[in-house]
Amino acid sequence: VAAPPPRAEDHDGDGLSDSLDILRGAKKLVENKAAYREEYRALPYPGGDVPRTEGVCTDTLIRALRNAGWDLQREVHEDILRRPRAYHLEKAPDANIDHRRIRNLVPWFQTRFVAVPADAPFRPGDIVLLDTFPRKSGPDHAGIVSDRLGPSGKPLIINNWTDGFVEQEMDLLPVVPVTHRFRAPPPQPPAR
Repeated sequence: VAAPPPRAEDHDGDGLSDSLDILRGAKKLVENKAAYREEYRALPYPGGDVPRTEGVCTDTLIRALRNAGWDLQREVHEDILRRPRAYHLEKAPDANIDHRRIRNLVPWFQTRFVAVPADAPFRPGDIVLLDTFPRKSGPDHAGIVSDRLGPSGKPLIINNWTDGFVEQEMDLLPVVPVTHRFRAPPPQPPAR
């Protein structure tokens, strides 16, 4: 019997590594098939969510990371309040929407997760931020690396693409550039 992962690699303490928890959460979303729907909503705080029947690409990340014990709504909001200059806010901080904006997720992931170099192999559960509009700088789409390969031979990306789509695994890596990739933090050595 394998030992459970170290606590620092198991954020929610359920005995599964964070990457596996994130992947499992994303796979549940594929089964749910939430329709892409972009709309501002007032959400309970913390732990708020739009209806399970709908979402956008960032909701894929929010829900999959929640499966591993992270509440991005609370975490991003509190980080914005602590470090407002690290974020590119369009207006005053808003716990209903800030965690659902890709550009606000970048500073949070940069300080909480491990940035993965572009030449490193993809691993299931990696978070990818993608550039679907090359004429606009920076990421504008997000997803999670699957454990399945697409027709291209590259890993599929679990995401909610755009209007008319539902949450699914898509062969995006050959056609959509990745701007950022993050992985759940590794175990930390015990404090002395």
